[in-house]
Amino acid sequence: MYILYEQGNAAASLQQGEDERWSAWLGAHTSFSFQGKCGHINLQKERRARGQDGYWYAFRRIGKRVVKKYAGRAAELSFAHLESLAQLLDASASKLSPVFAPAAASLSFQHQMPLLASKLQLPRQPSSLIERWHLLARLDAARKGKLTLLSAPAGFGKTTLVRQWISERKGSENTSSFPLYAWLNLDPDDNDPLRFWHYLIAACQNLYAGLGQSALASYDQEQYLSFRSFSLEAIITAFLNELTVTLTDGILVLDDYHVISSPQIHKTLLFFLDHLPASLHILIITRIDPPFPLTRLRAHHELYELRASDLRFSAEETSTFFQQTMSLALSSEMITQCEALLEGWATGLHLLSLLLQEQLNQQTFKRILESFAASNQTLIDYFVGEVLSTQPQAIQDFLLQTSMLSRLCGSLCNTILGCEDSERVLAELAHANLFMQPLYESEPVAKWYRYHPLFAEAMQYEARRRLDEGMMNALCSRASQWFEQHGMFIEAIDVVGKSGNFVHQAELIEKLIDTRHYLENNEFHTLRRWLERMPEALLRQRPRLAFSYALALVFTPLSDYLLPQELQHLHSLLLLAEERFRQQGDLPKLGEIFAFRALLAHKRGALREAGTWARQALAWLEPRQEALWQAACLAILGEEAHHASKLTIARKTLQEAQAIGQNSGNRSFTRTVSALLGEVCFEQGALRLAAEYYRQMLRGAREQRDINDIGHAQIGMAWLLYEWNELAEAELAVREAVDIGKLLAHEELQIQAELLQARLESACGHIASAGQRYASLLVRLQQHDLPLLTHDVLFWQARWQLMLGDFSAVHRWLNNRGQHSRELPQRYQAREEILIARLLLMEKNIEESIEMLQRQLQTAHAMEHIHSALEIQVLLAQAYAEHKQRPKASELLRTTLIQAQAEGYMRLFLDEGEALTSLLQTLTPREPQPRAYLRNILHAANAERREQHLTASPASSILIPPLSSQEHKVLRLLAAGSSNPEIAQTLVVSVTTVRSQVQSIYRKLGVNNRVAASEIARHLQLL
Repeated sequence: MYILYEQGNAAASLQQGEDERWSAWLGAHTSFSFQGKCGHINLQKERRARGQDGYWYAFRRIGKRVVKKYAGRAAELSFAHLESLAQLLDASASKLSPVFAPAAASLSFQHQMPLLASKLQLPRQPSSLIERWHLLARLDAARKGKLTLLSAPAGFGKTTLVRQWISERKGSENTSSFPLYAWLNLDPDDNDPLRFWHYLIAACQNLYAGLGQSALASYDQEQYLSFRSFSLEAIITAFLNELTVTLTDGILVLDDYHVISSPQIHKTLLFFLDHLPASLHILIITRIDPPFPLTRLRAHHELYELRASDLRFSAEETSTFFQQTMSLALSSEMITQCEALLEGWATGLHLLSLLLQEQLNQQTFKRILESFAASNQTLIDYFVGEVLSTQPQAIQDFLLQTSMLSRLCGSLCNTILGCEDSERVLAELAHANLFMQPLYESEPVAKWYRYHPLFAEAMQYEARRRLDEGMMNALCSRASQWFEQHGMFIEAIDVVGKSGNFVHQAELIEKLIDTRHYLENNEFHTLRRWLERMPEALLRQRPRLAFSYALALVFTPLSDYLLPQELQHLHSLLLLAEERFRQQGDLPKLGEIFAFRALLAHKRGALREAGTWARQALAWLEPRQEALWQAACLAILGEEAHHASKLTIARKTLQEAQAIGQNSGNRSFTRTVSALLGEVCFEQGALRLAAEYYRQMLRGAREQRDINDIGHAQIGMAWLLYEWNELAEAELAVREAVDIGKLLAHEELQIQAELLQARLESACGHIASAGQRYASLLVRLQQHDLPLLTHDVLFWQARWQLMLGDFSAVHRWLNNRGQHSRELPQRYQAREEILIARLLLMEKNIEESIEMLQRQLQTAHAMEHIHSALEIQVLLAQAYAEHKQRPKASELLRTTLIQAQAEGYMRLFLDEGEALTSLLQTLTPREPQPRAYLRNILHAANAERREQHLTASPASSILIPPLSSQEHKVLRLLAAGSSNPEIAQTLVVSVTTVRSQVQSIYRKLGVNNRVAASEIARHLQLL
């Protein structure tokens, strides 16, 4: 779906094939901006002498340069053509945030879910309004805070007031001083947190074209097959960051917030409010107070409130209302009666005016007012008794028999009522303001309508009372058939549910499932709502519904954690579906269930169990029909083989999964598999092929603005760039990954990037900075359950400690591994064994080191683990040289150079330091290519040695400002874990003195916390 915007407001929606509407819109414009699936462009019409309609050109600003392409005549500007132009021009832009040129008109593609344009439009404004200047002034003043809350019961004119305020201020002479605004009309279906935030971000695009695109890209429609944890907070954080850097001034109105009951939405919106930039003001219209800490907001002067007491019509306003709407001057006694009974209720005054018509007399007025008087008189009773009963019988029948419809049109009503004049009736009801509202204000002739929710509720209540069950079922059945024939399955299912005909509803849900709508769009919230109401006996008879219910239970929460009762329900549904599919002999469906079980096990980190389920699923799945499930299973098996260091099998399996993902058009899944393939190729020593996989991932992620995938691709590329000794380029990639991690509040991504940053710092001679970073990463990881990442940081810290010659620290790491090491994937265990052999070599246990390295080399070659094999060969050559076996060392180094040169290895040799450099200088390779390659390595080593002359010396001589004797005492107590008061008591000084000495120590060591200070001090042998 494409949304057309005029002056920042959503004006209409277009789908492919609506050529006449699109052509008419194009004919009325000479320029517009286009936000497509994969890129953004601006278009300008340029007239030619011979061309009546002129020609269109597409252009895109990239830095200081403008790239321009011929687009063609208006007839050639199909959506597909615009998409290809956007992708072509966007390919030249490499920055994370594209430059959007402001335009009066724009067209934006909505790719996550179809959006109902009317939800993003201002509600209709009543034809006659009372000027309430004092309330408008209060809304002006409220803009100084974060939040304005309009909280009052139904009918107090909340929405009308805000609508009037915007119209008045935008229409005044000082229009430029009033900010841009965005409006979101909420309904009960918006209790799906993903749907809520998608609509909220889409509404804010009225404030600035393209705003929120990066945030929306964080949520992919098929992320559940991408093996990634999903974080709504990450999307909100990214959106807040975009608002901060993009928006200058804006107002966001959330209308009917009382329909929101989801605790997750309340929590995330409060998070949004707490971090809201000063450029955006939130205005919430609601019947009940949201569960926010309003007291705290009031205390910080961030909340401005308007309540029922503020919104009540005064006597003067009541008199003006009747004068304007009915040209009637009420007596003072009538005004007093209105105030006493209606208490300034705006809707009550409106209803009263409709009932009075032109038959105003004292007796009628008193009787009608008394219908509002009783405190237990419900609104439903009022609508039924005083509105419905006043209509002709034909209109009463029409209202009752169509009340169950969420939307109405003439053809639909004609079908269910068996008449031919429904379109006229709908138009008359809307014209008479009888709680009938056109859905699309932009249409010249309204075709779709809806009842006011309160009025619809009252009519449905009365319909159930007056109409027998058979008639209700017949009406709902005819309506559902009409919706189904017109491809509106969701409306068909909803209307059948109101009749209680669960069998028919189940049939329709199964038809919808067969279209694969929910698997393709990941919209399980509505599916879960339907199936929660389905009788269990019916679910037992229909295993596809039971399985779909299980899918909905997993894919609707915003975290991987399910409550115990939800888990129990999930497993019971899967067992029920599995049992029925076995009875039916439906092996493909059993394959889907087993594939789903494989995904559940993968999410728990049980990779072996996931592999068992996946293998059985593949035996049953039909590849052509269940490509997504098959691809997911293959990816799991590929990852399992990777963890077991069966790299050849892993690579072949992942390539098969990638091919299926590409054929099915699932670009997010394809990128995920590309990342896995990049890791496998890296370990196989195929660095250039690994780089190609990461570049494919990066290109696709930039095209779809999936910044999460951009970050992961950049980490993969940075490791390769590091190995090639392209340290500046690696640093740029790492910085982008860190920035994205902060933007998305993605802690794991940040830590992965900063771990590589520590290696870059070591390579550049910033030894102390690297040590401080390792220490701070370990402190951060204590707050997260990330065992493999924690192992990574500990491993590289131990490697850094070994480089400094701190053998005792490495032995502590070795002793602390314990049983946990045997539970790690095999490739992690192999990496640890190499580090142990490295330790033995540096401790001069040469023979034991050689024996261990030879064993590891055989294993690495057997598993085609070429990257590890090359590292082992370099270490083994050094061990041979230490063991006085120079010819053997030289021959092994020559072999290693020949093997490494094709892939461009550099840090493999440079990270070994001067000992290996000296050994390499004695080599005389026989072939020309290794000689040139060796010269490059030695040249890089010499350049690095010159740059690091001061900073890369042994640990004991790293240049730091000297510590005083008192600071040495404080440092020792700090490292022992003493608090500042305890140090003060031990040294007999004041706590203030200790604080200043601690800060002095931090400055001299280049750290900012006691953990890092203790770590650096140990490595500098200051303790």
